[in-house]
Amino acid sequence: MGIGPFLGYDARGWHDQRESITNVVFDASFANDTTLTSTAHWFYDCRNLTTITGIGNLRTDNVTDMRYMFRYCTNLTELDVSGFNTENVVSMLGLFSHCSSLTNLDVSGFRTDNVTDMMDMFDDCSKLTSIDVSHFNTEKVTTLSVMFQMCTSLTSLDLSNFNTSNVTNTQ
Repeated sequence: MGIGPFLGYDARGWHDQRESITNVVFDASFANDTTLTSTAHWFYDCRNLTTITGIGNLRTDNVTDMRYMFRYCTNLTELDVSGFNTENVVSMLGLFSHCSSLTNLDVSGFRTDNVTDMMDMFDDCSKLTSIDVSHFNTEKVTTLSVMFQMCTSLTSLDLSNFNTSNVTNTQ
């Protein structure tokens, strides 16, 4: 596969304007759309993005691929993904990686029963002091590499329920 995990990265309509994007609004029209199957790379490298309004309107019921969705959103301090339906998601690769200004992130509602890839998921979320992943079902996960690398402000992390029996890559 020639372009590997960056498939679709340049295909986003806003890719060329990513440096000027500071605010994203999901209006009510998103609340009725259940056809979405991928959010991969949506905000990748939107380094000046500071606000996402109405993200609760984003229906993720049928999404299977969330890889790199918020990667390098380095100026985003708040992100409310508590309403995301993640029961069908297979890849969370780099989902929040390099969101180095995030101070609060609630993933307590995430259902991870089908996820196989969590590599780089929280890498460089250096301002987060806690991440509640105690409820994550990791039975199908094969890759956990650098999941919490550079999370330098974490004061505690409960991984006691992580099942790593299928993990083949932890580098």
